[in-house]
Amino acid sequence: MRKLFISLLTMFTGALAVADDDLPPVMEMFFNGMERHEISMIATAATRCGSLNMVVGGIIARDTSDTNVSDSLTELGTGLVTIGLYTNAALMKLRGVEVDMASLQKRALNSQDMFTKIYLERMEKNQARTGEMFAGDELIKSDLEFCKSLTILTSDEWLETLTTNNWDYWDEIFQ
Repeated sequence: MRKLFISLLTMFTGALAVADDDLPPVMEMFFNGMERHEISMIATAATRCGSLNMVVGGIIARDTSDTNVSDSLTELGTGLVTIGLYTNAALMKLRGVEVDMASLQKRALNSQDMFTKIYLERMEKNQARTGEMFAGDELIKSDLEFCKSLTILTSDEWLETLTTNNWDYWDEIFQ
């Protein structure tokens, strides 16, 4: 698993897209969170990835008959948003704060809505400019590609980090 993740990271390091606005690549947010041991940044990266995958899955479902791709993207998106939610819950526990799941779910939905709006607005501008919603957008393409690797957050190693706040495994990987 570790070798797979390292090879994915190597692959994506050269794929950092430069945004034409203030939205940095999601990969930057994720790696900054890992480097700084900042769980909230990693949770936000997962939520952002989830939102993007659900948006693209919805567009593909609307505009094509490719239900396999749309279903896969939507499923990945839902899973990543859920990872973001539970990662934030673990962060609250680590900080000694009582977890109110209803409040946490509302915050997660608000974050998901915010990222959905950001990506949809970007796609609408792209479509008006070029006729394509995301095919020519390097940021969206690199985010979609990188987001696949965030399934690493379903690993036992991530769960261990969330329960103990021990970053040794991740520090070793990202040396």
